Amino acid sequence: MNKFSKKDIEFIIISGLFIVFSVLGVWFLWRNVPLLTVFLFALAFIELNTIKSKKLTVMFFLCCIGGGVVESIAIYFGNWRYTEPTFFNIPLWLLPGWGNAGIFIIAFYKLLGKVKFLNQEKN
Repeated sequence: MNKFSKKDIEFIIISGLFIVFSVLGVWFLWRNVPLLTVFLFALAFIELNTIKSKKLTVMFFLCCIGGGVVESIAIYFGNWRYTEPTFFNIPLWLLPGWGNAGIFIIAFYKLLGKVKFLNQEKN
């Protein structure tokens, strides 16, 4: 049987809701870079204050910076481009977008670590 604590379930639900809000924000606001950037940072602020984890806060900012740097490098080498670049050839909203995605990935990594059949060793 899988063992999920109440705290685990709350963390997964909160992260899931915030990734849905992030995707909807990008979907509807992508042409308004300043508004979308503020919206995604506000979502991250609310999420991180709800979860109250210093490690996730650090991870959020590492994902913001890391995702932005990798995107900028890829664009520099011609892999793709954005129609509304505002910051090193990327839209500024991508920074909090990557941060929010990092928190979401961590949430589901933690969930998968508690799923019994995924953690069984083969004989």
